[in-house]
Amino acid sequence: MATTGRRGVDVIINSLADDLMHDGWQSCLADFGRFVEIGKPELLDAGRSDMRAFLRNATFTAFDLSELFHTKDCFQCAIWDRLIVETLQLYRAGDIQAPPIEVFDVTRISQAYRFFANKDRIGKVVISMEDPLAHVPVAAATYLSF
Repeated sequence: MATTGRRGVDVIINSLADDLMHDGWQSCLADFGRFVEIGKPELLDAGRSDMRAFLRNATFTAFDLSELFHTKDCFQCAIWDRLIVETLQLYRAGDIQAPPIEVFDVTRISQAYRFFANKDRIGKVVISMEDPLAHVPVAAATYLSF
């Protein structure tokens, strides 16, 4: 908020859940701002949002790109096709690039989880199971009693 002089931002594109989502909706969005939710879990879990942000004339919108892909509506199919063509043109021209991908061998799965949990992480985390000789250390469950 200090960056915007306590005004807030006009548009938030959000994929965070729970308290982090609510903090963005309540504390970071400017009056007349637009909040675009792209994370499906928060919508499927019927998350609860404080409605007071609407008193500031804020707009909450959910957007799931996969719904545009799966639509049967010809008009929306044409939108999908155009967006894919434009995206590929931008990618091939080098104007945009794919997000970084960090690959971890399955034997390093605990390091992968730690890396994934880093709040500053950007991009995708991949667990590779390509090495047929990989051995994953397994610890017995401590909560089981016999």
